[in-house]
Amino acid sequence: MTRQDDLGKAADEVERALSYLVPEQVEVRCQPIGGAVEMLYPSERAAIANAIDTRQQEFATGRVLARSALQQIGEEAVEIPMDVRRGPVWPLGVRGSISHSSGLCVVAVAQARNVQALGLDIERVGAVKADIMASVCHERELRANADLFPEDELNA
Repeated sequence: MTRQDDLGKAADEVERALSYLVPEQVEVRCQPIGGAVEMLYPSERAAIANAIDTRQQEFATGRVLARSALQQIGEEAVEIPMDVRRGPVWPLGVRGSISHSSGLCVVAVAQARNVQALGLDIERVGAVKADIMASVCHERELRANADLFPEDELNA
């Protein structure tokens, strides 16, 4: 099995897990990073023109996944510019989040009338300490990942 195959399998697993964890009004997408730069809008491509290839691929994969998720929630697949802090600028009435790590990109979007805020982060197992997990994760996420940490670490 190739690294791309492994990443594809991991992306499917992450997407399934996130779909279980988030409210049904939130649309999630996950896929391996790469092969999406040519699908960017000209203004998006210009925004990352001076970035290294890895950053361009991360950015592009996130934008392509975001447009797919936007369409699934009934929104147009529009340009998603970058703000001054390098975060995505979502269309009016949309909440969203994009994250990438270890060769995967994950996106979550929802209509603002359905969620007040939306944020996610993808990290390799073990990259986040138990005390951080306990402060940033929803109770369902902690239960779903309970086997990653001894119980005394999460309750410390």
